[in-house]
Amino acid sequence: MTALDFSLRPVSEGDLELLFAWRNRPEVRAFMYTSSEIELADHSRWFASMLGDPARRWLVMSMKGVECAVIYFTDVREGESCSWGFYSGPGAPAGVSLIIELAGLSYAFKTLGMRRLHCEVLSGNQQVINLHKKAGFTQEGCLRQARQTPRGLEDVIIFGMLDEEWPSARNRLQARAAKLFTPPPISQAYELGLKRVSILSDPFSWIHGYLDDLAADLGLRGYQVRRIHHPAELSPGDVCLLLSCGRLLSSDQLALHRHNLVVHESALPQGQGWSPMTWQILEGASEIPITLFEATAELDAGPIYLQRTIVLQGTELVEEWRALQAEATIALCLEWLDRNAEVLAHAGPQQGEASHYRRRRPADSELDTQRSLGEQLNVLRVVDNQRYPAFVELRGRRYELQIQPAPLRSQEPPGPPLP
Repeated sequence: MTALDFSLRPVSEGDLELLFAWRNRPEVRAFMYTSSEIELADHSRWFASMLGDPARRWLVMSMKGVECAVIYFTDVREGESCSWGFYSGPGAPAGVSLIIELAGLSYAFKTLGMRRLHCEVLSGNQQVINLHKKAGFTQEGCLRQARQTPRGLEDVIIFGMLDEEWPSARNRLQARAAKLFTPPPISQAYELGLKRVSILSDPFSWIHGYLDDLAADLGLRGYQVRRIHHPAELSPGDVCLLLSCGRLLSSDQLALHRHNLVVHESALPQGQGWSPMTWQILEGASEIPITLFEATAELDAGPIYLQRTIVLQGTELVEEWRALQAEATIALCLEWLDRNAEVLAHAGPQQGEASHYRRRRPADSELDTQRSLGEQLNVLRVVDNQRYPAFVELRGRRYELQIQPAPLRSQEPPGPPLP
């Protein structure tokens, strides 16, 4: 059995109750256009309509003989285009979203022969947004404040992929999926009895899609992994990873785990506080220290276990340097667990004079109209086009600017001058 051994079957009449139960799971409803619980009578009418509609294809995906996800395609025009989506079931294994992405894209481009595939994602669903971006989807648009959700008004992000982009996306997904079933190293922390790992991150953090990979790596090492998004959800465990978590835990909350680990992008105690990587990019830094340390009741003040350096070229936009940040974060967490005894033996206190970064605000994305864009490139590198876009104020009106990397083009010799 490998990560590529999945199967898809068409939804049939006998799946009415399965889809009803899965679709009504709170974690699924939270990111659907209809977030309220669906009544069985309404579901039954929809189900009958769906089965009789040739422009809709609904599939159940299985791994290791366990049905674990639903993948669906709508507005199907064979050989042309369709929209797609998915949701997982209660028995889905860690990292299954990566396999779902591979299965869905393979079905669309190989089985249906699509020229183009697209989808819509609520802006609050950062986990799926990151998943699509890492798979190679292009963000093609944004419908601003298009849907009212329990979290408030949210944008609808539109993603698309063309058939010519599918081969490279397939290779990336297959390589990442194969890693899920590569025999992992023996992890010292597990051998020493630290077997229960909690991952606490803010509910709408950009890092969620990357934490899927971390959870999968931990699962392969034998750890019991629990993903939570609020300190109130903490329960007793062995190791708590506080990753992109903007809340300071109390002493009682810290006591629930034997170790509480934080990853912070600075050479602590310098650069304590908020968004340290963003602030250092604005300062022009090309090398960003990243530190893993033990959390205490004081902000960013515990003993240091490990440090690495993120090297930047000076051109990376927010999605690109976040990918480097996530890669370094995951590597530090796995190193702490895999080399636990050695790492603990070399832990040391923070030394030197502390400095502190304040919390960034949307107003910090304002551009100075009296300075060139070249002078303000670092501001453009740290803005988020959806959550806090770059903007200018001119003649009493606010204008928002979007920035994204242009596609790489082959270098061709210049042609003759135009007449």
